[in-house]
Amino acid sequence: MIIFNPEKYKIDIEKNYGFCLEAYIEHVAPNRKRLRMGVSNAVTVFVKGNKLLPFYIFACGEIIRNNKKLYHFSVGTKFLTALNYHLNTKLIKSVGLFSPSIMNDIASGHWRLTEFYRKGYGSQISAANLCATFRNKDINGIVMNDELYDLVIKKLTESKGNIVNRHIQRG
Repeated sequence: MIIFNPEKYKIDIEKNYGFCLEAYIEHVAPNRKRLRMGVSNAVTVFVKGNKLLPFYIFACGEIIRNNKKLYHFSVGTKFLTALNYHLNTKLIKSVGLFSPSIMNDIASGHWRLTEFYRKGYGSQISAANLCATFRNKDINGIVMNDELYDLVIKKLTESKGNIVNRHIQRG
């Protein structure tokens, strides 16, 4: 997680808890991508005394105990997206999620997928989850090494996020 524009970093919640909107670009076939919308725990807010935090802790424990195969998103995006389907909570939109494809766009300056991302996300951001889960892996031909992360972080901090926000309509 990087906060690249602390002056504009704001978390609005309407209940005594909050989770992030997630827009993630998936490769579903060669030269075919899909924007998957969901709910992320990249940034979470729990006001003291809320009832969701004890439930979330309990549910995460149950998911871990009762599933032989877990993924990095099992107690995060997968569970929270399903839960939010029923809770219908206003989500934090000041934090983006940059998939390897978006990080590659930022690093290279090509912006092939940023317009696609913008249409789905639609809000200005001041922070981003850079998917450290993918560090030192090859994801669809994108090598997620420290040099890529360093370059993306440099471009985001130097521009205070404008390098991405100029492609996102104000929301």
